[in-house]
Amino acid sequence: MSLYGIKDSANLTLFSKKTGKPVLYADYCNQTSLNMTADTVYAMKKTARAISWDTAKEGTLTMEMQVFDLRWIALLMGSLDLDDPATAPQTLDWARREVLTITTAGSATLKEAPKADTLTLYKLMPDGITLGAEVEATASGTSLTIAGANVGDKYCAFYLTPVANSRKFTVYGDKYPQGYRVVFDTQIRDTDQQDHFVQFEFFNLRPKAQIELTMSAEDVCTLSIEWDVLVNNENKFYDFLYLDGEYAGEEGSVTDGYTKVVDPTGNPSEQGWYELSDGEYVQTEDTTVTAGKDYYTKNQG
Repeated sequence: MSLYGIKDSANLTLFSKKTGKPVLYADYCNQTSLNMTADTVYAMKKTARAISWDTAKEGTLTMEMQVFDLRWIALLMGSLDLDDPATAPQTLDWARREVLTITTAGSATLKEAPKADTLTLYKLMPDGITLGAEVEATASGTSLTIAGANVGDKYCAFYLTPVANSRKFTVYGDKYPQGYRVVFDTQIRDTDQQDHFVQFEFFNLRPKAQIELTMSAEDVCTLSIEWDVLVNNENKFYDFLYLDGEYAGEEGSVTDGYTKVVDPTGNPSEQGWYELSDGEYVQTEDTTVTAGKDYYTKNQG
């Protein structure tokens, strides 16, 4: 029997437990780790351990990524709802801060038209940061009339402006993450230097409702997601699937760099799948699964 090693981070597909449909696909995780623990109790023979029993098995799954879909943040905060029409692009109010330098006495021009009754204007101090006294101004579209403004004076404007094609999610104090089914794809290499496709299917995962995003000028922000690995109704944590060595070299195996998707569902193009065209793998443009058509994922590493 061969020995195996893994040098890759798994790709994952996230399925809603509520709808059974795919929610997110990620092939950009820098690290994925699984930790399983259990409590052990002992029968003692005087002061020595003589018999042991394991109980209370628990699992934790951790993902780390430095590039990510913003929906991961919504998911962690319990704000990811596929049926919510607010997730579609819409026109939303954005906050603006704009520094104005007067070139024509008594007037200035904003980059955007402020929403009614949202404009406040301050004289800007010589350091370019500190706000001075609030100043009265009249806006007409992007044009400002500022009484007493002299050429060379600097002002700081704060206002709201509507922007189309905007999205948002709201974090509520009484909403928490839902449960998901997660499929991990990766590959292992045996001592004969042959790669084999493997897959973990976690039946019942729920992300812990915690998030830390440190935005730094020196380091790249890392998003870390920790999941509780729970049992399903059959008391199963997960299945581990692997392709036996005799199948190496077949179309869709890791030897040609791509793996055939089993029972494809959802949006193929959104999940980054490929199709065969004239003997070459190309990213599919299909938005729904075409019956009888084969789809493939690109293997990492």
